[in-house]
Amino acid sequence: MTIALLGMFYVVVDEAGIFPKALLDSIENAYAQADYSRRVAIRVEGIVYVSDSIVRINATNIGSIGVAEKDFLRVDVIVIYSTSSGIRLAEALRYDASGVSGTWRVADVLTGSSSGEALNPICPCPAAGKGVWDPGETLVIEAYLSSTADVASPVNALVASPYGGYGYR
Repeated sequence: MTIALLGMFYVVVDEAGIFPKALLDSIENAYAQADYSRRVAIRVEGIVYVSDSIVRINATNIGSIGVAEKDFLRVDVIVIYSTSSGIRLAEALRYDASGVSGTWRVADVLTGSSSGEALNPICPCPAAGKGVWDPGETLVIEAYLSSTADVASPVNALVASPYGGYGYR
């Protein structure tokens, strides 16, 4: 295989032909992403109302690789609940470590049934960013709803990694 500059484009020349390098890089990245998504899996273990505006979700990484804390901004948390006025609502929440209305944050990390972790610890604080949600760990997610919930009605949640693995309950 030879890489050459042809005009303004890098090309790859091999026995299969001549291809723009950007195209081959794009294909290689897609294969890497697909492989990563097969190794990330999430199971939603439980969902409970803490109050009429906060839901606690336990989500376990049952895959073979971790999710970096810096990628939490791309983790989808969707809560399906009934408002106090009886409207069924699916609310997509964004990550915010401070926990304000319309967001989710990590309240705790469980290793087995114990609080805390020794490997790649996640800091549930505004200064977070260097930890990893490792395989086998359970995130205790606090979801801050933007509408008042009817706590007597059922609640469901979907938690999805940025790489395609998700859990729903």
